[in-house]
Amino acid sequence: MVKLSSYIICKNEEESIKDAILSLFNHVDEIIVVDTGSKDETINIIKSIKSKLIKLYHFEWDDDFSSARNFALSQVSYEWVITIDADEIIKEQFNLKEVILSAPEGTNAICPYIVSVTEDKKEKGYSIPRMFKTSDFYYYGYVHEQLTPYNSKIQCLSQIYIIHSGYKNDIIINKNKLKRNFLLSLSNYQEDLFDEFFIMYLIIDWTLYINSDKYITPSDIFKKLTKINNENYFKKAIDALLARYFNELDTFISIMSSLDNPTKIKAIKYIEVCDD
Repeated sequence: MVKLSSYIICKNEEESIKDAILSLFNHVDEIIVVDTGSKDETINIIKSIKSKLIKLYHFEWDDDFSSARNFALSQVSYEWVITIDADEIIKEQFNLKEVILSAPEGTNAICPYIVSVTEDKKEKGYSIPRMFKTSDFYYYGYVHEQLTPYNSKIQCLSQIYIIHSGYKNDIIINKNKLKRNFLLSLSNYQEDLFDEFFIMYLIIDWTLYINSDKYITPSDIFKKLTKINNENYFKKAIDALLARYFNELDTFISIMSSLDNPTKIKAIKYIEVCDD
């Protein structure tokens, strides 16, 4: 039978860390927990769970999620690893090892469907690689970090559900996630000016953080649309900008009019599709 490691990165997660760890118990052979500086009861709660599966490490936070994740990967013992956030749980009905064993030959990653529960009880979902061959990948990016293959391509399979609660309104406010994400997205962009994924997230995080225009002006953030060729990334960025300027459409149109014609045409076509 395949051996499976897991890891969790945490900081001040006293409300959810126990449920996250316990949801892994029936699935994995070790649970690596990397704490990046908790000041609440998180550490005591982890230590109160008496299990040889748990290995607790302390990592000094350096404003870089990839750095913490790569450290966690360096502690993993087995060929396959699954990672969940400290505010997530794995649904019990899935047998993770059976999913690995039944995967087509050449599969090196499993992309669970992450179901995010919002404040109004609505569920939003997306798939990303969370279970993968340890030696095939590393993480890149200060925030919205990307699982990056060393050599091979990601051959992904989706068969698992993970429940995520970390973006309820009270959690976002208490942890100041919006400011943190924006500033780290700004670091991503400054380090790699041509990565369209990070440009998209810089725009999205700019729209969500209320004081972001103190760092980047609206006209400058709109100009970054010109660097996005990926249609899906472009649509997500426009969606975010439209949401921020929902009550200021005149301002939105005025700034858009200053962009080059190809970008304006692409944006207008997308907006017209949304209005149909």
